[in-house]
Amino acid sequence: VNLVGRKNESLPFFFVYPLDSAHIVGYNSGQYSERVYMTPAYEIYEVESGVIKDTIKLFNKIELRTGDDVYRSRVFLSVQDCMKPDNSRLACGMFYMPVFNIIDPHTKQVHGIRIKGTKSFSAKNRIVHYMDMAANDDFICALYCGEKLKGKGDYPDYLYLIDWEGKPLHKYILPVGTTSIEIDGNNLYLLNFHTGDIYCV
Repeated sequence: VNLVGRKNESLPFFFVYPLDSAHIVGYNSGQYSERVYMTPAYEIYEVESGVIKDTIKLFNKIELRTGDDVYRSRVFLSVQDCMKPDNSRLACGMFYMPVFNIIDPHTKQVHGIRIKGTKSFSAKNRIVHYMDMAANDDFICALYCGEKLKGKGDYPDYLYLIDWEGKPLHKYILPVGTTSIEIDGNNLYLLNFHTGDIYCV
């Protein structure tokens, strides 16, 4: 089945999750090419026909000039996300903004949260916020930085544990360099793709 988007073009999905036996939801980054850029959104598709059924719009289009080819307006809306195992809710943390959202893809309700003390967005300084997200039925784990990463070997320092109502429960200082996280049952895995190390909590 080919998914048919609104513009009949290829769909630059970053993440795709099942909603139920008949539907999937995907984060469409909107980045078709260097010159064609649409505002990112979550899109719900019917699996059997491939037809788009609904759109969850989170963002307004941003046009800011930074003088940095890597740090352009299209990357300001980058996210990392995860799905609750029962497929009832999504969580997405923004890479360059101190905001994470909890989304009900069935009702299209969005609950945006900013944790107290996190640094504000800056069009000049490339402050990294949420680097990865993972979840089980009880909690969201968020790999968090809050600083400007300088290069290889510079890692985020923190891991937030957040409930599905958006309340931060714990903030942990990470003892090891971590670039991504995964949850499997009761185990949380801290992965470092620079070194190949995997740690299990």
